[in-house]
Amino acid sequence: MVQNNRFVLDASALLALILQEPGQKVVQGIFDNGQALATPIAVAETLGIVRLKRGKPAQEVYDGLIGFGLTIVNLVPEDALEIAFIQSQGDIAAQSMGTTRTLSMADAACLALGYRLDAPVIHSDSFWPQMKLPGIRLIAFR
Repeated sequence: MVQNNRFVLDASALLALILQEPGQKVVQGIFDNGQALATPIAVAETLGIVRLKRGKPAQEVYDGLIGFGLTIVNLVPEDALEIAFIQSQGDIAAQSMGTTRTLSMADAACLALGYRLDAPVIHSDSFWPQMKLPGIRLIAFR
């Protein structure tokens, strides 16, 4: 069983919940039965996308996420080392796959938080499982 029932959500999971996209019920279950965590960067990315897609003000969406039970966890200075390592693993995976894809800073921060807190990271990115990320548990929600 997952320690403390905590889960780190990336922006795609937050967006699925807000925009009622596929996988919404899985993400809803995390809020209902566990502790949903996110980095400030993932939240900022979510707010920007919802503003673009639905025209909702950032403050309204932010207040909704907090009211729904999202805990925003700040990064700490030591996370910088893990973020750099994760980004290098993304570069290695991309090279081995013959693609120029890169891992965003928001994604690397999300993964680093999951590592630091020993909490699974909820995502929908098909690229993430291609990386060698020891100590990071990934759960695809769709």
